[in-house]
Amino acid sequence: MKIFLIRHGETVDNVSGRIQGWSGGTLTSRGVMQARLVGEYLKNIPCSYLYTSDLRRCTQTTEQMVRSLPNIIVQKTLLLRERNWGIMQGKMYPDLVKLLQKHHQAYHVYTPSKAEPWEQFLKRIFVCLKNIIKKHQKESAVIIVTSGGVSSVLIGMLLGKKFKNALALKQTQACINILNCAGRKITVEKKNYTGHLLGIKSKRRTPYI
Repeated sequence: MKIFLIRHGETVDNVSGRIQGWSGGTLTSRGVMQARLVGEYLKNIPCSYLYTSDLRRCTQTTEQMVRSLPNIIVQKTLLLRERNWGIMQGKMYPDLVKLLQKHHQAYHVYTPSKAEPWEQFLKRIFVCLKNIIKKHQKESAVIIVTSGGVSSVLIGMLLGKKFKNALALKQTQACINILNCAGRKITVEKKNYTGHLLGIKSKRRTPYI
Protein backbone atom coordinates (compact mmCIF):
# COMPACT_ATOMS: atom_id res chain seq x y z
CA MET A 1 0.00 0.00 0.00
CA LYS A 2 1.08 3.55 -0.71
CA ILE A 3 0.27 6.53 1.48
CA PHE A 4 0.21 9.94 -0.16
CA LEU A 5 1.02 12.33 2.69
CA ILE A 6 0.08 15.92 1.84
CA ARG A 7 0.86 19.19 3.59
CA HIS A 8 -1.99 21.72 3.44
CA GLY A 9 -1.86 24.65 1.02
CA GLU A 10 -0.47 28.08 1.89
CA THR A 11 -2.38 29.94 4.63
CA VAL A 12 -2.70 33.58 5.62
CA ASP A 13 -0.80 32.83 8.83
CA ASN A 14 1.96 31.02 6.89
CA VAL A 15 2.56 34.19 4.90
CA SER A 16 2.60 36.45 7.96
CA GLY A 17 4.79 34.06 9.98
CA ARG A 18 2.19 33.45 12.67
CA ILE A 19 2.12 30.24 14.75
CA GLN A 20 -1.04 28.28 13.97
CA GLY A 21 -0.96 25.12 16.07
CA TRP A 22 -4.56 24.12 16.74
CA SER A 23 -6.01 27.35 15.36
CA GLY A 24 -7.87 26.73 12.10
CA GLY A 25 -5.95 28.73 9.54
CA THR A 26 -7.37 29.97 6.23
CA LEU A 27 -5.97 29.22 2.78
CA THR A 28 -4.77 32.09 0.63
CA SER A 29 -5.81 32.21 -3.03
CA ARG A 30 -2.42 30.66 -3.80
CA GLY A 31 -3.13 27.93 -1.24
CA VAL A 32 -6.49 27.17 -2.87
CA MET A 33 -4.84 26.75 -6.26
CA GLN A 34 -2.08 24.60 -4.75
CA ALA A 35 -4.71 22.29 -3.22
CA ARG A 36 -6.54 21.97 -6.53
CA LEU A 37 -3.30 20.99 -8.24
CA VAL A 38 -2.69 18.27 -5.64
CA GLY A 39 -6.11 16.84 -6.49
CA GLU A 40 -5.35 16.98 -10.20
CA TYR A 41 -2.07 15.15 -9.65
CA LEU A 42 -3.75 12.38 -7.64
CA LYS A 43 -6.92 11.95 -9.72
CA ASN A 44 -5.70 8.80 -11.51
CA ILE A 45 -4.43 7.09 -8.34
CA PRO A 46 -6.69 4.14 -7.38
CA CYS A 47 -7.69 5.36 -3.93
CA SER A 48 -10.96 5.17 -1.98
CA TYR A 49 -10.07 6.85 1.33
CA LEU A 50 -8.71 10.23 2.39
CA TYR A 51 -7.91 11.11 6.00
CA THR A 52 -7.55 14.75 6.97
CA SER A 53 -6.85 16.75 10.09
CA ASP A 54 -10.02 18.45 11.26
CA LEU A 55 -8.30 21.86 11.34
CA ARG A 56 -9.74 24.32 8.81
CA ARG A 57 -6.56 24.74 6.74
CA CYS A 58 -6.52 20.98 6.13
CA THR A 59 -10.25 20.59 5.50
CA GLN A 60 -10.12 23.52 3.05
CA THR A 61 -7.23 21.82 1.27
CA THR A 62 -9.24 18.59 1.16
CA GLU A 63 -12.31 20.38 -0.20
CA GLN A 64 -10.28 21.68 -3.16
CA MET A 65 -8.59 18.32 -3.74
CA VAL A 66 -11.82 16.34 -3.90
CA ARG A 67 -13.02 18.41 -6.84
CA SER A 68 -10.81 15.98 -8.79
CA LEU A 69 -11.56 13.00 -6.51
CA PRO A 70 -15.38 12.92 -6.49
CA ASN A 71 -15.82 9.34 -5.25
CA ILE A 72 -13.31 9.37 -2.42
CA ILE A 73 -14.47 8.81 1.19
CA VAL A 74 -13.23 11.58 3.50
CA GLN A 75 -12.55 10.96 7.19
CA LYS A 76 -11.73 13.88 9.52
CA THR A 77 -9.67 13.24 12.65
CA LEU A 78 -8.14 15.39 15.37
CA LEU A 79 -5.29 12.85 15.63
CA LEU A 80 -3.71 14.42 12.51
CA ARG A 81 -3.66 17.92 14.00
CA GLU A 82 -0.52 20.00 14.25
CA ARG A 83 1.03 20.25 17.71
CA ASN A 84 -1.00 22.34 20.15
CA TRP A 85 1.29 25.31 20.89
CA GLY A 86 -0.68 26.57 23.90
CA ILE A 87 -0.08 30.23 24.73
CA MET A 88 2.08 30.65 21.59
CA GLN A 89 -0.78 30.01 19.17
CA GLY A 90 -1.52 33.18 17.24
CA LYS A 91 1.86 34.69 18.13
CA MET A 92 4.51 35.60 15.60
CA TYR A 93 7.33 33.11 15.03
CA PRO A 94 10.02 35.59 16.25
CA ASP A 95 8.15 35.69 19.58
CA LEU A 96 8.79 31.97 19.97
CA VAL A 97 12.47 32.45 19.17
CA LYS A 98 12.71 35.09 21.93
CA LEU A 99 10.97 32.76 24.38
CA LEU A 100 13.41 29.95 23.57
CA GLN A 101 16.32 32.28 24.18
CA LYS A 102 14.79 33.49 27.44
CA HIS A 103 14.41 29.95 28.76
CA HIS A 104 17.69 28.72 27.24
CA GLN A 105 15.91 25.81 25.57
CA ALA A 106 16.01 24.33 22.09
CA TYR A 107 12.97 24.23 19.82
CA HIS A 108 12.72 20.44 19.91
CA VAL A 109 12.50 20.22 23.72
CA TYR A 110 10.55 23.34 24.72
CA THR A 111 6.88 23.11 25.69
CA PRO A 112 5.13 26.48 26.24
CA SER A 113 2.41 26.85 28.88
CA LYS A 114 -0.78 24.92 27.97
CA ALA A 115 0.97 23.34 24.96
CA GLU A 116 1.02 19.68 23.98
CA PRO A 117 4.21 17.92 25.12
CA TRP A 118 6.37 16.71 22.24
CA GLU A 119 6.17 13.12 23.52
CA GLN A 120 2.36 13.22 23.40
CA PHE A 121 2.42 14.75 19.91
CA LEU A 122 4.75 12.02 18.63
CA LYS A 123 2.68 9.21 20.13
CA ARG A 124 -0.54 10.66 18.70
CA ILE A 125 0.61 11.00 15.10
CA PHE A 126 2.40 7.63 14.91
CA VAL A 127 -0.55 5.79 16.49
CA CYS A 128 -2.81 7.45 13.92
CA LEU A 129 -0.54 6.45 11.03
CA LYS A 130 -0.31 2.84 12.23
CA ASN A 131 -4.09 2.62 12.70
CA ILE A 132 -4.70 3.88 9.15
CA ILE A 133 -2.22 1.35 7.74
CA LYS A 134 -3.77 -1.50 9.75
CA LYS A 135 -7.30 -0.61 8.66
CA HIS A 136 -6.48 -0.20 4.97
CA GLN A 137 -3.61 -2.63 4.41
CA LYS A 138 -5.52 -4.31 1.57
CA GLU A 139 -6.05 -1.00 -0.26
CA SER A 140 -3.63 0.09 -2.97
CA ALA A 141 -3.42 3.66 -1.67
CA VAL A 142 -4.66 6.07 1.01
CA ILE A 143 -4.34 9.87 1.10
CA ILE A 144 -3.54 11.83 4.28
CA VAL A 145 -3.82 15.63 4.54
CA THR A 146 -2.16 17.24 7.53
CA SER A 147 0.13 20.06 8.69
CA GLY A 148 3.83 20.59 8.07
CA GLY A 149 4.93 19.72 11.59
CA VAL A 150 3.19 16.36 11.37
CA SER A 151 4.48 15.47 7.90
CA SER A 152 8.05 16.59 8.59
CA VAL A 153 8.29 14.52 11.78
CA LEU A 154 6.69 11.43 10.22
CA ILE A 155 8.90 11.55 7.12
CA GLY A 156 12.07 12.54 8.97
CA MET A 157 11.83 9.85 11.63
CA LEU A 158 10.91 7.18 9.08
CA LEU A 159 14.12 8.18 7.30
CA GLY A 160 16.01 7.49 10.53
CA LYS A 161 16.67 11.11 11.49
CA LYS A 162 16.82 12.29 15.09
CA PHE A 163 13.71 14.14 16.27
CA LYS A 164 15.30 17.60 16.16
CA ASN A 165 16.49 16.99 12.59
CA ALA A 166 13.13 15.54 11.55
CA LEU A 167 11.44 18.75 12.72
CA ALA A 168 13.68 20.72 10.35
CA LEU A 169 12.85 18.59 7.31
CA LYS A 170 11.59 20.80 4.48
CA GLN A 171 7.89 20.51 3.71
CA THR A 172 6.65 23.02 1.15
CA GLN A 173 2.97 23.96 1.26
CA ALA A 174 0.91 21.42 -0.71
CA CYS A 175 3.90 19.12 -1.19
CA ILE A 176 3.39 15.40 -1.72
CA ASN A 177 5.24 12.66 0.17
CA ILE A 178 4.84 8.99 -0.69
CA LEU A 179 5.21 6.15 1.81
CA ASN A 180 5.38 2.46 0.90
CA CYS A 181 3.84 0.13 3.47
CA ALA A 182 4.58 -3.60 3.37
CA GLY A 183 3.59 -5.43 6.53
CA ARG A 184 5.23 -3.60 9.42
CA LYS A 185 7.84 -1.99 7.20
CA ILE A 186 7.28 1.63 6.14
CA THR A 187 9.71 3.26 3.70
CA VAL A 188 9.80 6.73 2.14
CA GLU A 189 9.57 6.62 -1.64
CA LYS A 190 9.35 10.38 -2.21
CA LYS A 191 9.53 13.47 0.00
CA ASN A 192 8.57 17.10 -0.51
CA TYR A 193 7.59 16.59 -4.16
CA THR A 194 6.35 19.85 -5.72
CA GLY A 195 6.43 19.15 -9.45
CA HIS A 196 2.63 19.33 -9.60
CA LEU A 197 2.56 22.94 -8.37
CA LEU A 198 3.47 24.39 -11.78
CA GLY A 199 5.47 27.32 -10.46
CA ILE A 200 2.97 28.48 -7.82
CA LYS A 201 4.96 27.36 -4.79
CA SER A 202 4.88 29.74 -1.85
CA LYS A 203 7.43 32.51 -2.17
CA ARG A 204 8.94 32.09 1.28
CA ARG A 205 9.76 29.19 3.51
CA THR A 206 7.45 29.44 6.47
CA PRO A 207 7.36 27.76 9.89
CA TYR A 208 5.40 24.50 9.86
CA ILE A 209 3.59 25.31 13.06
